[in-house]
Formats: sequence, structure tokens, C-alpha cells
Amino acid sequence: MPLAQLLLRGSGHDPALALDCGSSLFFRPTCAGASSSRAVTVRNTSRVPVAWRWVLSKLLQEAVAVEPQVGRVYKAAIVCSTVHLFHVCLIRARCCLLH
Repeated sequence: MPLAQLLLRGSGHDPALALDCGSSLFFRPTCAGASSSRAVTVRNTSRVPVAWRWVLSKLLQEAVAVEPQVGRVYKAAIVCSTVHLFHVCLIRARCCLLH
């Protein structure tokens, strides 16, 4: 028989992020040879801090850049990333925001 018992209880939460632009990102009309930038707000909708990283496909890497590419956002907080479009073309590609 044990000398003492210690009862433990715990809970966990999954990380969750939301973008202010939903699932699509649009840029204003931009002339060939020009560049355009757009702010994207990343909101932590979970109860735990979330470390995140933008992952761009090879196709997107040739047309856009994101600053910052990595970061940490705390519970119920927001962080702003800037997406720079430097190669004007029609892009139908996906990128992931990993957490």
C-alpha cells in the first residue's frame, strides 16, 4: 500500500490561428515591374502561446516574400506580417501557416 496518493488533473489546448484575410489574399492592381505590399493580421484564437512559421511553395517564393516569416503569438494576441508581391502574375497557389 502506498504511503500517500496524489491526485492529478490536467487539460490541454490545441494551437489555433486565424488570418484577417480568411483563406485568400488579394493585392490591389499592380503594374508590371512594380511591387505591392499588404499587411496580414495573425490572431491567436487558442488559450496557449503559438509559435508559427510561413511556408511558401517554390512558386510563391518566386513571386512573394513575407516578413517576418517566423514568430510567436501569445494567448488572445495578434501579430502583423507583411506580404510583399514583387513579381506580378496570376498565382493560384497555397501557403501554410504552421504552428
